[in-house]
Amino acid sequence: MLQINNLELFYGDQNIFELKSLNIENNKSVIGIVGNNGSGKSSLMKIIAGIENEYTGSIKNNFTTLYFEQNYFKSNLIKVSGGEFCKQQIIDAFKKDCNLLILDEPTVHLDYDNRQFLIKAIKHFKGVVLLVTHDRELIKETADKIIEIKDKKITLFDMKYEAFLFEKENLFKQKELEVFHYKKHKNKLEKELEMRKIHSQKNKWKTKMNE
Repeated sequence: MLQINNLELFYGDQNIFELKSLNIENNKSVIGIVGNNGSGKSSLMKIIAGIENEYTGSIKNNFTTLYFEQNYFKSNLIKVSGGEFCKQQIIDAFKKDCNLLILDEPTVHLDYDNRQFLIKAIKHFKGVVLLVTHDRELIKETADKIIEIKDKKITLFDMKYEAFLFEKENLFKQKELEVFHYKKHKNKLEKELEMRKIHSQKNKWKTKMNE
């Protein structure tokens, strides 16, 4: 099990992100990590893997964890063909004795066949996979949960990627509707205030005329 509480990451005076609470159970799961470039996706994975320690907060990781950065799956043309080397790297990664695999941009150097081979390996892995990638189709095909880093906040969505996008779209529309009603209400109050001022000025003018 992975438990994170009150996590904050700073680079100098700049706050990268904060996370109040996150629990990941020891069940088969693939969790896609999404967020803009520079939001701290890879930093979060390195913190969970124990590679990065410049943070505040509490992390308890009872998983046997392995972290694979993107160049791990890069082909080595000196020994064998690029495709065969990448395939063997995937096999080796998923054969290792661990129940939490962290994959950072794993498809960057993969051709189509090895990408498909990686997808099958992810789907058949018995533990937890944390997946950081710009390959949205990979997340769509494999992830059953989504962690989003946005506006320096980290949020877990217990849903697949397409449902996550639908949820975000609904939240966006709801926010737009709230803004619309707020502006409408604000304009109404401003008009009422203006009418009161006009009415007050007319009363003052009438009073002066009657004096």
